[in-house]
Amino acid sequence: YVIVGPPATGKTTALRQSGLNFPIDLTDDLQGVGGTRNCDWFFSENAVLIDTAGRYVQQESQPDVDATEWLGFLDLLKKHRGRRALNGVIVALSIDALSEGDEAIKAHGRKIRRRLAELNDRLEIRLPVYLMLTKADLIKGFEAFFGGLSTTAREQVWGTTFPLDARVNAGTIQTELARLAAELERRLVPRLEDEDKLGQRAEIFRFPAQLASLSEPIQVLVEAMFGESRYEEAAWLRGLYLTSATQEGAPIDRLTAALSSSFGLPPRRAMAAARVEKRSFFLRNLLTEVIFKEAGLGTFDPLAQRRRAWIWRGAAAACALAALLAGGLFTWSYLDNRNAITEQAGQFEALQQPLTDVAAMPAAVEQPTMDGALAAMDAVAAARTAPPDAVHNLLGPTASAELVRAQTDTYDHALRNVLEPHMVALLEATMWRQIRDPDFMLGALKTYRMMTGLSQMDTDFVQNWWVNSLPQFAPAPPFPTADAEEHQLAAIRRMAVDDSYIAPDKELVAEALKTVCTISLPERAYKQLLADPEVAAVKEWVPANFAGPNGAKVFARRSDKTLRVGVPGPYTYAGFHDAVLDRVEDVAGQAALDRAVFAGGCSENSETSVSALSEDILKLYYDDYIAQWDSFLRDMRLAPLTDLNVASENLKDLSSADSALKRLLTAVVQETDLTRSDDAAADDKSGGAAKTGSKLLSKLGKLGKVVKTGAKLLPRAGSADQVDMTGSLVAEHFKPLKGTIAQVDGQPPALDAAVVALTALSNVLQTVTANPDPQDAIKKQGGLAELTGAVARQAQILPSPINDWLGGIAGDTSGLSQKAVTNELNAIWRADILPFCQAALNNRYPFSPESAVDVNVRDFQRLFGPTGLIDAFTNDHLINYVDTASEPWKWRADFGLDPAALAAFEQARHIRDDLFPGGTGPVMNFTLEPKDLSPNVARVTLNLDGQNLVYYNNATRPQPMTWPGKDGTGVISLAFQPVDGSPEVMLNETGSWAWLRMLRGGRFNATKLTDVYSLRLGTKGMWADFELKAASVENPYTLEMFKKFTCPPQI
Repeated sequence: YVIVGPPATGKTTALRQSGLNFPIDLTDDLQGVGGTRNCDWFFSENAVLIDTAGRYVQQESQPDVDATEWLGFLDLLKKHRGRRALNGVIVALSIDALSEGDEAIKAHGRKIRRRLAELNDRLEIRLPVYLMLTKADLIKGFEAFFGGLSTTAREQVWGTTFPLDARVNAGTIQTELARLAAELERRLVPRLEDEDKLGQRAEIFRFPAQLASLSEPIQVLVEAMFGESRYEEAAWLRGLYLTSATQEGAPIDRLTAALSSSFGLPPRRAMAAARVEKRSFFLRNLLTEVIFKEAGLGTFDPLAQRRRAWIWRGAAAACALAALLAGGLFTWSYLDNRNAITEQAGQFEALQQPLTDVAAMPAAVEQPTMDGALAAMDAVAAARTAPPDAVHNLLGPTASAELVRAQTDTYDHALRNVLEPHMVALLEATMWRQIRDPDFMLGALKTYRMMTGLSQMDTDFVQNWWVNSLPQFAPAPPFPTADAEEHQLAAIRRMAVDDSYIAPDKELVAEALKTVCTISLPERAYKQLLADPEVAAVKEWVPANFAGPNGAKVFARRSDKTLRVGVPGPYTYAGFHDAVLDRVEDVAGQAALDRAVFAGGCSENSETSVSALSEDILKLYYDDYIAQWDSFLRDMRLAPLTDLNVASENLKDLSSADSALKRLLTAVVQETDLTRSDDAAADDKSGGAAKTGSKLLSKLGKLGKVVKTGAKLLPRAGSADQVDMTGSLVAEHFKPLKGTIAQVDGQPPALDAAVVALTALSNVLQTVTANPDPQDAIKKQGGLAELTGAVARQAQILPSPINDWLGGIAGDTSGLSQKAVTNELNAIWRADILPFCQAALNNRYPFSPESAVDVNVRDFQRLFGPTGLIDAFTNDHLINYVDTASEPWKWRADFGLDPAALAAFEQARHIRDDLFPGGTGPVMNFTLEPKDLSPNVARVTLNLDGQNLVYYNNATRPQPMTWPGKDGTGVISLAFQPVDGSPEVMLNETGSWAWLRMLRGGRFNATKLTDVYSLRLGTKGMWADFELKAASVENPYTLEMFKKFTCPPQI
């Protein structure tokens, strides 16, 4: 309901004093929003009353603003309550407004009429309007007349509600007000009798007349507000009511005012009476019993009504259509299910004879085959009519459950009578073939006994063994078709819930048992542990996942496996803690069941306890755990460094804080340190072990208890049997490995020092590879011997095989360094020396004794002299890599090359030292002493390049001589003077090496002293003997000095 009226008409006061229950505190009225900011909203238990501002009616001070807000308010009502925006309108007008004269009253009426017209037009509905004349207490005598009313009486309605179809005009108002006045007259006498005060009695007496005097101004007001007009439809006046919310102000005495006016006297001003208490009159029931109860009296928005009607019509049509559709779908579902049943029956009938024929075929052990049985199973699986879908099931009768049940029963029947005999036959054939293979027979016999009913079925075990173990040994492929595996697994599941089994071959069982019993109980239990699905399901440890992004580049495998091949999942930290420890108890207990499975055929100690067997299992497991990781580590190596660039990149990674080496070692240590606890604090070393043990042992809460079935076979041995559940054996074995990356026993990580050495080597290699000529850079470094040696020394401190890894890196780097230096030396040798050496010496005397061509002395000097080509090359390039103090020369320990090449340079050094004494040469210093002459010679004269020696066969002394001589002619002459006085007989040699040729032409022999030789020179039957003493034991006279030297083609 909306309440409208001019300002100060008491609208808000009337609501506050109405006696309605407003759940929202009226001291904090809920203000409107948007275009209704100047409206107060009153939420009662029965209705919402909107008290609008008086300026919306007047629209005088700011007409445009007030009109906009008023119309915006109406639009909001229509938007949010489209069907019926309002249930009614309460027009409030103060009694004192009726004393302002007819024109003023008409002005009020016209303004209110316009607002009501806007309201009806905007909302497009016709609403009842309740005219409430407020401040009735201003009528003279009102309080005196009604002041004694009780609360209930004051809540009654004082006014009139017009009939629904009545046309209200001035006459209607006059009649109704006269009726109200008559009712007051009727109550006048009893009221006068009750009043003692004379003044009050006078007011009571005149009160009916005072009310009657309001008839004319009220008629004027109603006519202005609701009068008929041909231009517009008048608002619907539903009733006229007088109310008083509070008693304030001076009463209006209309009778006295009329008399004063008739006699020309000024009106008398009434004094406001003192009001002790403020009470409301005739408000509550007006709202609750009249206005609120007529909430449905107003009309609806025609457009909304039409829309509502179409919605109802659409809903009705939809219901009819739904009913029709439901009936059709019901019929469709019924027919669909009936067709499915008929089709399935036909398929089953077509299968009957082929299945009978296949079932009649014997399952031969000698030549087992699964093809026919599997083909039959494929046919059965294909002969399935798809049940109607779930939608059909919701629409009508369904046979889906019956269809599925019939298909399942048929499939199970085919499994039992067609496929399972062939499966057992294939298993029997495989067992006979492998009858002496205890590893195979361990699982095969268990499976066979379960499939033939001799032992309780363990579905998971049988399925796992059938899929993973049988195929590699079976004489015929068990899974030749795509669906073969699923059919056979379904058969195993069916066997687990059926008591009818295929009869076993007792002879096969006995022979298989003999083979199984060759494996000790702990070994059998351990194999069973590894085959356990939970243990076997643990993911493999893959080194590629832990070696970092450079792992594939830094590491290699000796077996040529990739880094994607690692360690089986059971031998990992997760495998140990999350699978092995969880299952070892059950496996130990299962040993008892295995004895039952094998019918007690093996002669194990029946006193073995579960804890003792668990310990044996774990010992085997620990041994394999260590072996697996040792094998993996031995198979790993650091990738060979094939060139300087690879070496630089790999060493850069190896020397980094997050190297692939550290990553891998850290991951390996995490997998092998089984005693570590993820829960333990890093700094709580001492408490960690205890916590770990407690954690591990808690995983075997029932360990030591005998499983129910095996209790009789494996009694407990008492507390003496202790099982190491912590994995400390494994952790202790790999403790040195842990010490490489972590502090152990107070010692820093052993790898740190090696990383320092690797870093130094890496830094140098970075510099070398950045050089435009890396080989020359390494040569200038004198090689990398010191750095690689430091790495090698640190590697020796590390545990195996890490020492081999880093030792290999040191060796590879040293080899690359050696190769780089060698390449650089060869490049210099071949470019600067070798061509000249070969041209100067090859096929020339004295290096080729039979050659007639001499080595040019200057060429000889250029090659072998001090600071000559070979000497300079040795001093400038080789000396850093050669141990010249040894005899013969040796390559430095880290620079082992071909010793033959080094021998040539050593020989060149000998040539230099012997033939270039004092730095000049070549020169040969020696003494020559004549010893004897032939009888036919009287004198011999030797002219050695200007040095003369004359001998008459008499006593002489050794004569010092040199070659070349002082003449430098390269001429030697030997003159024999015959005793008969005939002419001298001459023997001559010329050339740079004439003296050596002369020696080689005579009889030149060594003596017991290595520096003394006997010499006989002669010609034509004449001879002379000499003794030649060389200046050194190393001398050129035998030509060995020259024979030992050849120009090496490479270093």
